[in-house]
Amino acid sequence: MLTTRSVHKDGSKLYVELSFGLVRDGSGMVDGSLAIGRDCTARHLKTVARSSQPSSPCAKQAE
Repeated sequence: MLTTRSVHKDGSKLYVELSFGLVRDGSGMVDGSLAIGRDCTARHLKTVARSSQPSSPCAKQAE
């Protein structure tokens, strides 16, 4: 899985999670490939905000 930045047609920015795979037939030969993309902007921004917040005093004592 890969997360990357992208842009909507209207110019707004978003983060997209991409997954890639191979499609195989019954004998295991590659028959094709696939790619799936989904908007993960909300989750990505929440993760970034959480990691950029200063640690609590309790967390500093545990270090």
